[in-house]
Order: sequence, then C-alpha cells, then structure tokens
Amino acid sequence: MAKKKKTQSEEVLDVEEVTPGPGPDIEDQMTPAETLVGVVLRPKATFERMRNAEVGHWWVVAALAVVALTLVTIAGVPIAAESANSTNESQMEEITTTQELSEEEQAQIEQMQRIMSSQAVLGALIGCFSVFGLAIGYLVRAGFTFLLGLALGGRASFKQVWRMSVWTTLPEVLRAIVSAVVTFVTGNPSVSGLSYILKGVEVSTYPYLATLLGSIDIYAIWSLVLLGIGLFATSQLSRGKSAVVALAYWLLTVAFSLGLTAIGQASLSILGMG
Repeated sequence: MAKKKKTQSEEVLDVEEVTPGPGPDIEDQMTPAETLVGVVLRPKATFERMRNAEVGHWWVVAALAVVALTLVTIAGVPIAAESANSTNESQMEEITTTQELSEEEQAQIEQMQRIMSSQAVLGALIGCFSVFGLAIGYLVRAGFTFLLGLALGGRASFKQVWRMSVWTTLPEVLRAIVSAVVTFVTGNPSVSGLSYILKGVEVSTYPYLATLLGSIDIYAIWSLVLLGIGLFATSQLSRGKSAVVALAYWLLTVAFSLGLTAIGQASLSILGMG
C-alpha cells in the first residue's frame, strides 16, 4: 500500500515537472481600449506587455490619426481655398498686364484656376497627401528606431518596434484634433509649437527659426518621452541609450522640416518672391 502511494506521488511530481509554468515569453492578451488607456496612464507597463502580446492593436492609433487628419482637412480647406483664390487673382492680373491673351485663352486659364482652387479638389489633394505622409512617417519612425536600437544592442523584432513606434504617436493625434478644433472655432489655422512667439513679419524674416520653434510643443515632448519609454521596454535598451535614440529621431524630424523650409525658400527666390 505504501509503495502504491509512493508511486502516485512520483506520478504527480512527474506531471508537475512536465507542465510548463507561466514565463516571460508567453503571449499576452490585450484589448484595444486597455492598450489605449495603458499607453496614456501606464506606458512602461503597457509597452512591456505589448512586447510579447499576441496583438498590439497599432491600427487604433492609425485610425484615430486618419480621423484627426480628416478633421484638420475639413477645417483648413476653406482657408486654403480662399488663399488660393487670392493668389489666382494676383497671377491673373500679372498675366493680363504682361501678355496679350485672347478671350478663349483667358477663359481657359480662369477655369483651370477655379478647378484647382475648389474646396473639393483641395480637400482631396490635402487628404491624400496627408494619409500618404502618415504611412511614410510610421515607416521612417519604426525603421529608424529599430535600426539605431539594434546597433546599440536592442533585442526586439521589427514587428515589436513597429507597433510600439506607432503607439508613441498618440500625442501627435491629440495635437491634430486640438488644431482642428481651434481652426473650426477661430476660423484661422492654429499656430504650431512655440512659433507663436514670433510675429507675422518675423516668421517670414526668420523662416528657419520659425520652423525650429514650431517643432517644439508639449505634444512633441510627450511623444518623445513615450518613444524613450517604449524603447526601454521593447528593445530592452538602457535608459540612456533609449533617450539617445529618441533624441536622434527628433533631430532627424527637425532636419527634415528645415530641409522642406529650405526648398520653399529656394522656390520663392526662383519666382522672385524671396
């Protein structure tokens, strides 16, 4: 009888040894709402869970971003159309004074200007470019942080870094929503970042300074802090290296914005407006 009990105990021990216990690599289950709230309130713990989660729900941020861009486009299209109409009138006056056009040619030019300055066309163009830019921005953000993190000893797959990177753009989505609300209420486009400290004349006189100041606001800082936390939890880098990667990405975005400003200034100089 004692021998039988001993055999049963050994069988129980064998079963316990074979049965795997919970480990850090077991995939976690997270709901979209839980992930959204967690990124805002408990980002470190949420990104740690997201690292091994079965689904990261990054599409939630992407969908919110598309909605925010749609609101910004709807709010800004009337302003863009009014500006385009003013520009078209000035160009038409200049053309008629410098060139002799027939009534048919003048009518064709005016028709083309009306089409290109219509709110429907402007809305479609702005919307398409915004969504395309959003997708490219996600790829650059994830690719840059993944490669630089990998070079610094990071231990994460591109899939893990991708969904973390997309989630860290949540503050930028909130910025777009606030910008749309401000434009709807005031009828004027909202001023980006710290560029509001410059007056209208100063913005045109110091375009690079205006661009630099425009890249600094509470949403940008929040997004960079989230990116640093996300790299620490996802790529398992040290806090210092995570901060370095986040700062390097911010410098990349600033350099890109300054490059666009340089292109715009060069275009104005070619047109004799600089």
